[in-house]
Order: sequence, then structure tokens, then C-alpha cells
Amino acid sequence: TSTWELPALTSLHLGNVILCCDENTDKYIDIFSQCANLKNLSIIGCETNGFKVLNIRLPLLSKLELRHPVSGSVKVINIVAPQLKNLTITDFRYNQYLISATNLVFLRYKGYHCLQPPANDYLFLEKADIRVKFPQCAHQVLLLLQQLHNVKFLTLSLEIVELLSSSVELMSNQRSPFANLKSLKIYPERDLSEVREHERVKMSAEVRGYLLDSSPGATFTMVSREGTST
Repeated sequence: TSTWELPALTSLHLGNVILCCDENTDKYIDIFSQCANLKNLSIIGCETNGFKVLNIRLPLLSKLELRHPVSGSVKVINIVAPQLKNLTITDFRYNQYLISATNLVFLRYKGYHCLQPPANDYLFLEKADIRVKFPQCAHQVLLLLQQLHNVKFLTLSLEIVELLSSSVELMSNQRSPFANLKSLKIYPERDLSEVREHERVKMSAEVRGYLLDSSPGATFTMVSREGTST
């Protein structure tokens, strides 16, 4: 079946299970549509077969953890959770995430490529940790950062900073969006041996200004691949 009827369920952990669709469709399934009271959900290391889009549409969901959540047929994970406060995604399988979670407070993401910018700004976001190993589109990164503008504690991968420092023209005449920032931390995702010399780019003045100029009192910590500087 493509739905589970568990209306009283409030917490669910799915780990290393196979999710199949037996209704002869290659589009999407709403596995959780009859789990209206679900508040905590984790999906870790599952395999999918017979559908391309996994919908997570839960009106009361407050905490969601997706850790290498799905392999196989699924390529898109669609999250619609108006009460979601805490979202953690670790995914190195190039899945696409569509996220609608306007009340999000905490966001942690680790993956090969950048998240799609959300449909709406995260107005209540306090902490964001965005670690992208191989970011490719500076414009997409900037769109995502603009929608994190209310964040207080921000962590980025050094690879994001290197990409932006190679595309400073995109930030010309743009004001820093982070007026409430208290802390900015930058950490490398790849070791020195993994990065070719021509890919190593120092943080430009334009990128530093874009991230920090609207919050001059914010603390700034940057960890390089060679060592630590503050």
C-alpha cells in the first residue's frame, strides 16, 4: 500500500527498510498522509522502489531527521510541515529537497550540493548549519542565504565561501542580509588532499562583508584546511 493508517502515532523511526509502491505508479506516494498526529519522524538508510517523489506532509510534525534517507527510485523529497521546528538532513545521494516549513527554528544540512531555496523565508530560524561538499551554483547559494536572513548562529562550509569568493560579481551592490547574526563559523568539508590547488580560494572581502557587515558585533571563526584562524 502507499499509505499507512496510524492516526494515533506520534513518533516513528524508519531505518533500513524497503518502501515500495504497489499501485503501478512512478510518480509519488503519501505514506504518512494518515498519520496526522506524527510529531517526530526519522528516516535513515531506506530503499525505495516504484515511485520518484516521497511526500512528507504532516501538519503537527515538529522534528524531522533524514540521514541518507532513501536510495533507489526516489529523486525528490517534498516536505510540507507548518509546525516543523527542527530539521536535520544528511544526504550524499543528490536527492532534491523541496521544503515548506515556515516555523523552522533549527536547520542542519550536509550534502554534496546545495539545498533548493525554500518557498518562503525562515522567519523564526535561530540556528543554521549548512555544509555543502561540492557547491556548484553561487546564485542558488545566495538565494538560500537570503532566506536565512533572521538566523542568529550560522555555520557554513568553507567550500561555500570559496565558491562565493569566485563569484563576487553576484554580490555587488547587495547588502548583507544577516542583521541578527551573533556567530558565524566556517569549517572545511574536504581535506586539503581532496582539493586541487586552483580550487583553493581565499575568502574575499566582498564575501566577508556580505556575511558580516549587517552584524558587526558577531563573532567570527574560520577553520582552514591547514589550521585554525579566528
